[in-house]
Amino acid sequence: MNFDDFVKTHPTCSVVKDSQAAREIYDTIIWDEQNRIKMADLSASDIPALVAIASQIVDFCTSQPECDIDITNDTVKQVIGRMISVALSPLGLEPAKKKRLPQSTDQDIFKNATSYASTGRPIERIEKHIVPITR
Repeated sequence: MNFDDFVKTHPTCSVVKDSQAAREIYDTIIWDEQNRIKMADLSASDIPALVAIASQIVDFCTSQPECDIDITNDTVKQVIGRMISVALSPLGLEPAKKKRLPQSTDQDIFKNATSYASTGRPIERIEKHIVPITR
């Protein structure tokens, strides 16, 4: 789902509809394939998916002087959670429960997040392969 379609999924999402920073977070962090795999792996261990990308989001917003969203705003944080949910849904992962983020994360903006469970119907799957090394 592209960003423009995403902002139409829930009235709360309209808070970021004109934000270039939110668009970049959605496209380049949340929908990044490696990040989606990390979020799915954490979900399999009942760890909130946000743990995989929270620091990237905070770093992005603090390093960009033109960042046009306030990630300390609770509504913006909710929308980021919705973004994650949309990115994990094709993998069959659906929200399971709210949890506190581990203190080991190196950011202090996000405190709570959702863990996901394989309760949905997947339309994508993650394939990991081990291949022999040729010498």
